[in-house]
Amino acid sequence: MKKIVSAVIFAALSLSAPAQDATLRIAADKGTQKIHKEIYGQFAEHLGTCIYGGLWVGPESPIPNTDGYRNDVLQALKDLKVPVLRWPGGCFADEYHWRDGIGPRSERPKMQNNNWGGTIEDNSFGTHEFLNLCELLGCEPYISGNVGSGTVEELAKWVEYMTSDGDTPMAKLRRQNGRDKAWKVKFLGVGNESWGCGGNMRPEYYSDLFRRYQCYCRNYDGNQLYKIASGASDYDYNWTKVLMENVGHLMHGVSLHYYTVTGWTGSKGSATKFSDDDYYWTMGKCLEIEDVIKRHAAIMDVKDQQKKIGLLVDEWGTWWDEEPCAGGERAAVDDSDRYQRNRPHGAHSDLPCVQPVQRFPGSHLSAHRGPLRHHERARRQPHPHAQGAPRFDVGRQESRRRHHRVAGQRESGQGPGSGNLSRRLPGPQGHRQAPHLQADNRLQRL
Repeated sequence: MKKIVSAVIFAALSLSAPAQDATLRIAADKGTQKIHKEIYGQFAEHLGTCIYGGLWVGPESPIPNTDGYRNDVLQALKDLKVPVLRWPGGCFADEYHWRDGIGPRSERPKMQNNNWGGTIEDNSFGTHEFLNLCELLGCEPYISGNVGSGTVEELAKWVEYMTSDGDTPMAKLRRQNGRDKAWKVKFLGVGNESWGCGGNMRPEYYSDLFRRYQCYCRNYDGNQLYKIASGASDYDYNWTKVLMENVGHLMHGVSLHYYTVTGWTGSKGSATKFSDDDYYWTMGKCLEIEDVIKRHAAIMDVKDQQKKIGLLVDEWGTWWDEEPCAGGERAAVDDSDRYQRNRPHGAHSDLPCVQPVQRFPGSHLSAHRGPLRHHERARRQPHPHAQGAPRFDVGRQESRRRHHRVAGQRESGQGPGSGNLSRRLPGPQGHRQAPHLQADNRLQRL
């Protein structure tokens, strides 16, 4: 049955003309563009209380839980119908060694989270806990592999451990740890931000590493991996160009990270207290993701005219200072100081976390969502206007026009939030996602 929604909108047709009533008809069954579900994916990194105290409290916690997963968070994620969940990072991924997170939890070694506050973690949330969570949610797992500090053998054995149903050494180890049937794992990230926190690599060097790593990440027993190369940040078009030339169709997809932030030194600004100029600068920077995606896609088209390689925006969001709690105290999230962790300065952009910070969700996997780091700020590509690049034609949109005016002030050190401009995109879930599909049909290849 045809569904037609009628709404009355008021529009000022000119500066001198009075407001008039208008009728807007939306034919919901006449759409021709498909928005893929993966665009609403989520990202879970070991940052603040996203994992410990947020998703995971452990089976013994007095907080209501199901096998260690917080009931309230679990239900919220089910209600969201999360299609894809990425883990363990982020920068955390390139220091994470998966074998530390399997076996009896009481026997797992602790580790220091060097990327996020230096906190000590007990590895009680590991491979089994993550993949079982994905099964509970009915979502596709997206594993981010350790290339920065790991080895080819380590990642290859992790894939075997998760996906082999045969009489193989890693499948036997998995069974010893209580899981008989292999999991299905589709998305495999081969490293993360390899140009920065993932190893400070040049694109030529990373290309060779990717070729080697992907060779030994096998498809076991009907499981088909979708191998994703660690892609560019923001305006680093050369990184995409080099990967397309040197890796090509050995990768199924390449990632792209894009954040909106006023600068990487000092205060990032408040998420709740801001001026008109702050607002329009943020909106303008967000809008530029469409142009950035189009440029990266055009570079990919040179070597991949059939669009077989996907472009995956698997980290994006805004970044603000941490918001104070009522009374200046931090909200308690659990019963134990095991989860009272030192959070880094600044609010992470896209984690479905339970913590008193301001977040504006983005979305994973052109389709995915993401965070940002403290220590590789200099590695980020600066805002293109800082390089003297021509500005986009934005005369039709006040937000873009005012964004560029404020950006110019900040880059010259004259405006609020002056500093190095580099990064990514916010907005409520689904906001401004259609341009990803308009710019390129690469998402259909997932």
